[in-house]
Amino acid sequence: MSVAALGSRNPTEDAILVAAREALADEPYDRVTIDGIARRAFVSRTTVYFYFPNKRAVVDRLIQRSFADMHNAGAPYFEGEGDPRAELRAALAGVVEVVDRDASILRLALWLYGREDQIRSACCRSCGGAPCTRSPRPSAAPAGRPARGSRRPRAGSRR
Repeated sequence: MSVAALGSRNPTEDAILVAAREALADEPYDRVTIDGIARRAFVSRTTVYFYFPNKRAVVDRLIQRSFADMHNAGAPYFEGEGDPRAELRAALAGVVEVVDRDASILRLALWLYGREDQIRSACCRSCGGAPCTRSPRPSAAPAGRPARGSRRPRAGSRR
């Protein structure tokens, strides 16, 4: 996805992202819900789901925007059309400003990255080191078992 493609589609999506940023500043990730984000953005849960399939997608967009903003802040130096020292100074100041503004989002990105590695590692250990074809989500059912909530007919029942 290009840096330019990270802009929001409209003010509603902006409101959802602002609400998510505020919610994440006030509460831990695990306690933030789509319903809470919707209430803060003054939209329905259905509207949030129209723009984002789940909470992680909202957070991923915030993380992507942070990195895109850091890239844009460093653009004068990357393009290298003027005084390199002045451009470097301006680029670093811009990147530091973004990091200060989005510190909680960037810490969350690091936390989520480490957490997914742990889940993936646990999944691969349970597969015995074979190439993993299962979902790395913790709710995935172990091989040979039905997923949670699925119903399997009992022996001798008529279904």
